Amino acid sequence: GCFPRGFVAPVVIVQHMPKNFTSYLAKRLDSRCALNVKEAEDGVVVRPGDVWIAPGDVHIKLRRRRDDVRIETDDGGLVNSCRPSVDVLFESVAQSHGSAALAVVLTGMGQDGLNGSRSIAEAGGRVIAQDQGSSVVWGMPGLVAAGGLADTVLPCSEIGPEIVFDSPTVPAGIGSPRRIHLLIQTVFGGQTSEIQKLLENRRHHTRQNKPNGIRVDELASPVADRDPAFA
Repeated sequence: GCFPRGFVAPVVIVQHMPKNFTSYLAKRLDSRCALNVKEAEDGVVVRPGDVWIAPGDVHIKLRRRRDDVRIETDDGGLVNSCRPSVDVLFESVAQSHGSAALAVVLTGMGQDGLNGSRSIAEAGGRVIAQDQGSSVVWGMPGLVAAGGLADTVLPCSEIGPEIVFDSPTVPAGIGSPRRIHLLIQTVFGGQTSEIQKLLENRRHHTRQNKPNGIRVDELASPVADRDPAFA
């Protein structure tokens, strides 16, 4: 299970990975998924059903033009000690897609994605955070959850189906994408953040019989645990 064939929202992924490693990841996921998975390039049009992974050591942004949305690359300074940075992407998507954005923050260390999730939420978009129990490092999603920015906090196994459930139903290729899905995590581990307050008042979706979604665990586990090429 990856996103099902015919999935009609574009997906943009930021991984905190070194240069050159992201192209390997894109090829690996492309071989396992029904959708086209590629490393992002400057100027490419973001189309429904395509999956783009930010290149290592490069920020990416989305820019809406009159007839389409395109990826812009930026080799500017580190943001939250990261390049690519989640905040850079999320903040651009809050402007380009507004309430049509769905941001997903997966396991990772640090606070990258916190400000960007706030921008998505303020624009009327939706934010999903991975829960503590299924996270290797509950830093990034934990801070988003503790900050009250997550509409939903879910275990990794339920996030893919939730994304599919949330996706639009317009046929792929018709017009500019109305919904954009964002997945983010870091592969470099550390000590799990001690976030004591769980969100008692947040909504936890537990819909049953949803279609199979992306293997989010392909992104939410340290790559080195799965492939010696990343050791």
